[in-house]
Amino acid sequence: MANRRILVVRLGSMGDVIHTLPAASTLKHSFPGCHLGWIIDPKWSVLLEGNPYVDEIIPFNRRKFGNILEARRRLRNAGFDTVIDFQGLIKSALVASAARPERIYGFHESQVRERLSALFYSHRTRVEAAHVVDRNLELAESSGAANAVRTFPLPKGEPEGKLPTGRSCSPPRSAAGPPSSGRSRTTRFSPVCSSGGLGCRWFSTGHRSRPVFSKALAGSSPTIPELAA
Repeated sequence: MANRRILVVRLGSMGDVIHTLPAASTLKHSFPGCHLGWIIDPKWSVLLEGNPYVDEIIPFNRRKFGNILEARRRLRNAGFDTVIDFQGLIKSALVASAARPERIYGFHESQVRERLSALFYSHRTRVEAAHVVDRNLELAESSGAANAVRTFPLPKGEPEGKLPTGRSCSPPRSAAGPPSSGRSRTTRFSPVCSSGGLGCRWFSTGHRSRPVFSKALAGSSPTIPELAA
């Protein structure tokens, strides 16, 4: 169906968004000419920048009432006929239903994190795979996407300065203990890909609960995105 309009619901977080990329690619590849939208928390939308399989990014920040109203308006006006909720939460199911689609696909009630979310789905899929990437692909396939594409199109990032090269490095003497030590200030090891091999960078976060996303670029090679919690 060339005029099919599909919405992917995966609001966050970083790892979960990355695990959903092959399913989104599969949907776009299986329905040539379709319009594929993705609704996502703004702090993770950078992961979708330049994605050739995503036609529209809809930011959804549930902490800002104005943004909720704007997202609702865009969902209503977009005319999505198919919505796939890869998250399995009540909040993501509510977002899916706000689009007023003809069909909402989601995981079976026994496989979602919040069972009440399945009440919003018109189609519930019981998946068999163990890995989350394969589970997402099965959910996409339940909507009719037959051509699986296992690809992870991530943004290239931007230069943030020179990084050391080499296969290993040692932490600075001032490094704090591991994240589980309970210290309020932690120092993290950040692996990056560089033309000279595996490099590293150390950075600190004052609050362990605050996520930090690194878009650093070593040389001309893309980095591995990280989350420092």
